[in-house]
Amino acid sequence: MTLIRGGDTLNLDVTSGSQDAPGSSDPNTTLTGYYLKKFVNLNVNVDPAVNSNGPHYYIYARYTDALLMFAEAANEAVGPDGDIGGYTARNVINAIRSRAGISSTFWVDLQDQAGLAEMIKIERRLEMCFENQRFWDLRRWGMTDVIAQPVTGVRISAADLIPTYVPVENRNYQPYQIYGPIPLGETLKYDLIQNEGW
Repeated sequence: MTLIRGGDTLNLDVTSGSQDAPGSSDPNTTLTGYYLKKFVNLNVNVDPAVNSNGPHYYIYARYTDALLMFAEAANEAVGPDGDIGGYTARNVINAIRSRAGISSTFWVDLQDQAGLAEMIKIERRLEMCFENQRFWDLRRWGMTDVIAQPVTGVRISAADLIPTYVPVENRNYQPYQIYGPIPLGETLKYDLIQNEGW
């Protein structure tokens, strides 16, 4: 995951009342006050006064996603150190973290099966950030309480640059929504009972 950090140059003013702030008249501004750097082609000039374009490559499948899926399934099936084809869930998580520059295996090595399952959830959240995976992960794990939380954004006062966190979208997600409805035609054809809540 790439974050904008100190020293990065970006021509945005997100303080209250500015062009790039939430609620401005520009329809391209963010609702939350956050802007995304991940997947941005760094060779494209982002200065609004300069016309530029460049290719954008969409990711359909990622090797890291496959590794995380393996680690999750292996940990569930045979635990953190169970060998499947020469790989263990623990080794795979350590390899992913090593690729990201985290050379220490200390925290991963301390985890039992439940602890590694929680660590895999964190790794998926960080590694797959902004890749349209989080909702499906939370749904698969039955974490409807997290899905139902309001989306929060940030508002930054132009006077003192103090951030205030505010809800920008309320969600109504109920536990029964983990399972989608069975199409009506299928329920009639096979005399199936509809999933609860639908």
